[in-house]
Amino acid sequence: MIDTPLCPLKVVTNLQEAVWDADIVVNGLPSTETQEVFVEISRYWKERITKPIIISLAKGIEAELDPVPRIITPTQMIIRASKNAHLLIRVF
Repeated sequence: MIDTPLCPLKVVTNLQEAVWDADIVVNGLPSTETQEVFVEISRYWKERITKPIIISLAKGIEAELDPVPRIITPTQMIIRASKNAHLLIRVF
C-alpha cells in the first residue's frame, strides 16, 4: 500500500461533473468569481438530499449597492447562492 492515496481523487474538467455528487467542495476562487460560479453550482444541487460541505479559501470582498451600499464576503456569496449547502469553514 505504499504510494496509495488515502482518499482517491478524480480529476475532471467539467464543473457539473465535479460537484454533482461531491460530499466536500473546496472553493479556491477569488471573491470576484465566487458568486457567479456558486450560482451555477447551486443549479446542480437542487435535487440533492444530503448537503455538501463547502470549505472556502477565497479571500477578498465585493461591494453591493442595492438595496443599500455594503460589503459582501465570499462566505456570504456562497451562502446566498448555495441554499442547499452547509458552509463549514472559512479561511482568509
